[in-house]
Amino acid sequence: GEDIGSLVIYQNTKSNPMTQINKIDGEQGDQWKQLHTDLAVPLQNNEWVRIIVEGVVGPGFQGDISIDDITWSPSVTCTAEQSSTTTSTTPGVPITYPPSIYDCNFECNCTCQWKHDDTLPFKWIVRMGSTSSFDTGPDSDHTTGSRLGHFIYIEASSPAKMNDTARLISPDVVATNEEQCFRFYYHMFGADTYRLNIYARINGNLGKALWQKEGNQGNQWLFGRIALRGNVEQAVGQPYQLVLEGIVGKGFLGDISIDDVALNQGPCPTSTVCDFESSDLCGYVNDPSNTIDWARYQAGIDPSIPAVDVSYGSTHGHFMFIRRNDTVVQSSNGRLVSEGYPATGGSCIRWYMLLQNKATLRVRTLALGGLNPTILHTVHGS
Repeated sequence: GEDIGSLVIYQNTKSNPMTQINKIDGEQGDQWKQLHTDLAVPLQNNEWVRIIVEGVVGPGFQGDISIDDITWSPSVTCTAEQSSTTTSTTPGVPITYPPSIYDCNFECNCTCQWKHDDTLPFKWIVRMGSTSSFDTGPDSDHTTGSRLGHFIYIEASSPAKMNDTARLISPDVVATNEEQCFRFYYHMFGADTYRLNIYARINGNLGKALWQKEGNQGNQWLFGRIALRGNVEQAVGQPYQLVLEGIVGKGFLGDISIDDVALNQGPCPTSTVCDFESSDLCGYVNDPSNTIDWARYQAGIDPSIPAVDVSYGSTHGHFMFIRRNDTVVQSSNGRLVSEGYPATGGSCIRWYMLLQNKATLRVRTLALGGLNPTILHTVHGS
């Protein structure tokens, strides 16, 4: 609003009764903005501190000021998002979810309500700072972006050996007809990095992985998500557990780390990247008007499909595939439709493809509520 006054943040302690640590004046635009504020002075031992948020009225009625989602992180310098229940995967305002018993950022130096699989001798380790070996593992956690933050990881150095497996098991999740989303951040860096799997354990059985990642993904924290409804094969009202499984590769440069696990009611946030290693297809769906549907395949399951995928370059990877058979007539159409994305001034779409048998691939965009999609690109096969 044009009549905005000021938002002022104060720090109040016994030794410093009223210290201003931040101030914002005037209109900031019609959007939520995230503010980080460090304490102004070091606190004395056992000294309490109060944070005072002051809103100052401006000259007119168009001057409302709002605040939301206040978090406090002791012994941490503000460098990144502080809340494990906040996810920012697309431009705009981060999505904040209410906490649940499944959420854990490991800052308690524990695994919260998640439990180790005691049938396995190899365990996930809670760690602060970096892992013990160079050229593998993160330099900091995801929650705080600092060496003071915590995460869990599997240690690939000796005495660990190839195929050693650690599992962390969630509290019971009750299957429901409503949408649910499991969210997490993972770090898989190192020449010997092997595999991270996530399962839904039903009646003690793991079944097929809901999500998997294999190999070196670079020295970065990456966002993962799994839409649970429709992908967990458990009857509504019945319990299951989520299982985080890390497997050691052929050498010590293979630490795998996880941070900021959370489960929310409702849909998953939109992601701009999809490698189809999650059974929820990142929210992509087949168009109901299709005469032939896309399906998710694992590489190399039979000679008629690609032997390896692009993500892993192995038979462990997955991809979307339209499979021609005797019932498919010429000119059959299969459309795979993404979730909605916010409008931008310009975007780039990248993909890998394999076209056979004179097939045609078209990439289109469609405005929400629109009727006529725009063709961006057309490719004809051999």
